[in-house]
Amino acid sequence: IYHLTNPGYVSTAEVVEKIRRYLNPGWAPRFWSDDAEFYRLGAKAPRSNCILDCRKAIEAGARMRPVDEALEDSLSRWGKS
Repeated sequence: IYHLTNPGYVSTAEVVEKIRRYLNPGWAPRFWSDDAEFYRLGAKAPRSNCILDCRKAIEAGARMRPVDEALEDSLSRWGKS
């Protein structure tokens, strides 16, 4: 079993914006204004800000499209099959 990631970076806010654009769920989540507010009011444990590297997979021959393209394609197909 291999766990792979698409190349690129996407934030939570960007994912939510794309979900709202493609799926129109009728909700608009609120985000913390900054990390200080998040850790003061919401966090139970420190947050992980991992950056996953797909360079080795690409060098081994894996072909993956950029994360933005994959996310938009997946959301545009959601519920259509």
